[in-house]
Amino acid sequence: MLNVLLIGSGAREHAIAWKLLLSPKVKELFVAPGNGGTALIARNLDIPARDIRGLADAALTHGINLAIIGPEEPLALGIVDAFQSLGIPTFGPSQRAAQIEASKLFAKELMLKHGIPCAKGKAFNSPDEAKSYAASQPLPVVVKADGLAAGKGVTVARSHEEASAAIDQALVQRVFGQAGDRVLVEEFLSGREVSLLCFSDGKTVVPMVPACDYKPVFDGDEGPNTGGMGCYSPSGFFGPEMVDLVKTDVLEAVVRGMAAEGIPYKGILYAGLMVTAEGPKVLEFNCRFGDPETQAILPRLNTDLVDIVEAVIAGTLDQIHVEWSEEKTVGVVLASGGYPGKYSTGQAISGLDSLDAGVRVFHAGTRLVERPAPSSASPLLLSGRQPKAPITELVTDGGRVLTVVANGRTIGEARRKAYANVRKIQFNGCHFRTDVGAREAGHEEALQPEPGAKPSGGRTGAAGNAEDARFVSQCEFLIAAGKERQAIELLEKMLRYQPDLRAARAALGTAYAACGNLDAALGQWQEVANRFPGDAEARHNLGSLHLRQGKLEMAVDEMNEAIRIDRSFVPAYLGLGAILAKRGQYEKAATYYEMALQIDPKSPDAHLDFALILADMGRRNDALVEVQSCFEANPGPETRREAEQLQKKLTRRGWF
Repeated sequence: MLNVLLIGSGAREHAIAWKLLLSPKVKELFVAPGNGGTALIARNLDIPARDIRGLADAALTHGINLAIIGPEEPLALGIVDAFQSLGIPTFGPSQRAAQIEASKLFAKELMLKHGIPCAKGKAFNSPDEAKSYAASQPLPVVVKADGLAAGKGVTVARSHEEASAAIDQALVQRVFGQAGDRVLVEEFLSGREVSLLCFSDGKTVVPMVPACDYKPVFDGDEGPNTGGMGCYSPSGFFGPEMVDLVKTDVLEAVVRGMAAEGIPYKGILYAGLMVTAEGPKVLEFNCRFGDPETQAILPRLNTDLVDIVEAVIAGTLDQIHVEWSEEKTVGVVLASGGYPGKYSTGQAISGLDSLDAGVRVFHAGTRLVERPAPSSASPLLLSGRQPKAPITELVTDGGRVLTVVANGRTIGEARRKAYANVRKIQFNGCHFRTDVGAREAGHEEALQPEPGAKPSGGRTGAAGNAEDARFVSQCEFLIAAGKERQAIELLEKMLRYQPDLRAARAALGTAYAACGNLDAALGQWQEVANRFPGDAEARHNLGSLHLRQGKLEMAVDEMNEAIRIDRSFVPAYLGLGAILAKRGQYEKAATYYEMALQIDPKSPDAHLDFALILADMGRRNDALVEVQSCFEANPGPETRREAEQLQKKLTRRGWF
């Protein structure tokens, strides 16, 4: 039986503690320093995670025979080396191996040396040289402090002035201390972000399930970056093929490369990735479990975590079969008002005793004030074990306070469960994002078979639908990456066996249109319209393709049919407006744009297309107002950039 010491104090550590206590091998669990949640299921030790000597003394005092390190700082300070010198088996990379997170320059040089795909960039310790290089790069440009900066050392600069200010922060103002002795100036990578973590024993790499987190504090990825405001797992656009690719080209390449340099990597290796048009590229490496990724990933782990940890330490990971649940998870972070800026603490937390069965709450910034201990039936006791000491009241004690995690057959189901329970929890100033998992849930719904669709050969049932959705998602990624021919070949093969799979046929039509084969694209969308007669999108897309071919009357007929099917289908109104504008009938076109905005007052396409029509009609002030309305209705950065580009375009034409 094991006496385990877990180092850390966040929701990540609470999730790890919960998982450890499910193992029959654990006799007693100590957490240093822990939080209000870990105090309910384990014994907290009031020792800071960076106090290596104090933690070592405590480990010897309590007979610890397994230590697990959560955060990056003690790893970078060499806690694994210190504990191993005392004969204590310890899970985590050595101080030298932890450089992969502690020094971005170390990681960059490792990637370049071993051909691991990443952003182009250079390192500097001279402010003037860094600014000169940044000024020569296309915008946006990324500035990174070299060392550990508590998640605040990365700036995505939208202007060269912003890049210069970020360089000064690190190298001149010394905002990050020694972590800012050097900066990396890198190209900006665009695409979709995903995190892929793995276990490594220095030879064998076992990937975990992928996850996506949310860094900005507000909905729509607005506001300053945080430690993470939520997470979901898995990501539909990053299927098994992509996991295998990253395992080979990134994770195993890192472990092999470090071993070749005499630095065996044992523990958790975290790859933060951007899936670009050229394939996955590394944004960053971390040397430990992620937060909030851990809270979404560990509930899906079916294998005993202690068995995996012991295999990593012993170098026998190749003898362990790691299994994962097929269920999806969504985790929503509840934060203190004002976070990541100034915030108050000591706010009483209520509602945790009213959560639905199966919903887990992992604590981060919480502490306890003495009161009678709850019964073992309390949902606070995630492991079902009795708390180690009486408590009085649970209060906030940090920026990120709680992570509420729910599971379901789909991301949509898990998301609904998570938010239903988030709203049961109360504390003064509580803030959370409302869009965690929303895009993924919407993507799932879009890929579901249409009502009334006939069953066809091939995979069936929920597992089959999920597999089909992942396959089509991968084809959509290929189309976005400019590999339409490859996507067409795969989709045509799939449709031979499943001719009624709408998502695949729609993706095939999109692929044909993207490579300029409009007749083939028309054929696919006509098939969709024939097989699913109530499909407004199919009729609209047929109209759009006819418009591209100059067949205006046929385009009008299809757009009108889309509106007949669904009178709230905004794209059809915009399509008719575009056709009328092409004919020079601006007044009639304006009417359709106004109708579209009555249905969806926030539609950026309606606002921006309407602005162009108004400008062509000579109503310049009205056009400017429409662009401003688009700004106000859609504050997200992507829409703002589109509106700004249109405004500049109109200004260049002399319309403003």
